[in-house]
Amino acid sequence: MTVGGSTSVEGRPERTREGALIGTQTVRAEITGKLHLSTPVGTLPLPTRFNYRSDDPYAVETVFAHGGMSVSWTFARDLLTDGMQAQAGDGEVRVWPRTSTSDGAQIFIELSPPTGTALVSLPRSSVEEFLNQTISIVPTGAEHAYLSPTLYELERKLNQLTTHPGNGE
Repeated sequence: MTVGGSTSVEGRPERTREGALIGTQTVRAEITGKLHLSTPVGTLPLPTRFNYRSDDPYAVETVFAHGGMSVSWTFARDLLTDGMQAQAGDGEVRVWPRTSTSDGAQIFIELSPPTGTALVSLPRSSVEEFLNQTISIVPTGAEHAYLSPTLYELERKLNQLTTHPGNGE
């Protein structure tokens, strides 16, 4: 399913006889942001992909691509959600909103690895659409319930190994 032309949801988990969910749903969003530079150029377009997986319900992976290279950052979904309302984060990733820009409402993400700092802005509405889709598959506060499918699958495989030694399917 494609929503708004930029966000898609894939996969459909199934329930086992024991009631555990098996399978993963993913949300992907392709958003063009801006990389803010400290040069006269000012900003450069920055294709950005957000990935969310129901089997890793606390994390959002963000892939920034420019000039044939890509950089991936993984941080808490709660950090991105909190940053939609006010400044959030105090480590290598900080997120905050700004409504009074010439480009409309924006979300800023500042990445501070040991080698420097990058500042990216993205349209607030696109980030909000992505977050709404993640919440539709894993509601806020229910993340812990989505960890058990992974544990169930691990237990199933371990049982299979002990029942059929040498069969590592």
